[in-house]
Amino acid sequence: MSNLNKPIYNKLLRINSADRSNDSASTTDFTVDYPNVQVLAKIVSVVVKHVSFPNVFYNITSNNNVLKHEGLAGVVITTVVPVGSYTLSSLTAFLATELITIVQDPLTFLLTFTASVGFPLRIYGPEDGSTLAPYLGIPATTPLNTSDFTAPNAPKLQGVQHVHIASKFLSKGNNMIDANTSQEIPVVAIIPCDVPVGSIKHWETKHEMLDVINYESEQTLQTIDIKLYDDERNLLDLLGQDISIVLKIYYRV
Repeated sequence: MSNLNKPIYNKLLRINSADRSNDSASTTDFTVDYPNVQVLAKIVSVVVKHVSFPNVFYNITSNNNVLKHEGLAGVVITTVVPVGSYTLSSLTAFLATELITIVQDPLTFLLTFTASVGFPLRIYGPEDGSTLAPYLGIPATTPLNTSDFTAPNAPKLQGVQHVHIASKFLSKGNNMIDANTSQEIPVVAIIPCDVPVGSIKHWETKHEMLDVINYESEQTLQTIDIKLYDDERNLLDLLGQDISIVLKIYYRV
């Protein structure tokens, strides 16, 4: 009997970052090994069936915690915000100094940056290393203003909106191309992170036939690599806590 005529069976496999290999970088960048499991051979397709993880993600990380603005006599002032979870009021209170204040309009939600002594003010954008600027509604470096500047966009401090689960092994060429970097990201599932900070997110696919990953040839599952990214393709941090992923595996015998 040819392989095409053999019946296809399925089973569930639970992956937990607590079972990661010793050389794994973290609970969001890890591998799990199955070197001698015979039942994980002749795999023809997989689907991410269920995912659980705690929402402990910071909205201010090392990827977006620098704000640069031009002060007196053209001096560039760089403020580095400690990594953590911030409300808008706690963040603007930290950023406020003797030379600059930040106020939000209650109707438009836009932030206005004001130089308290009237010196020309420029807020630098991400192209100049001010990575926090877009999260305060400033997409690019501003012109040199007389004393104040109102951001064109509303601030966005919602934090992680989606968790992108990536795996080179599981994707097997089914990659998502990041338009910003032209980088192929082997995303196998995108999970909305829509629970309060400190809560556990439980997700299960409602479109199993659409989410299935089919392989051109039978695969043997020995090592699975997992990485978790945010919407900007930054590697996430679970602060040492674990993620659980359930795969539904289709195979022949």
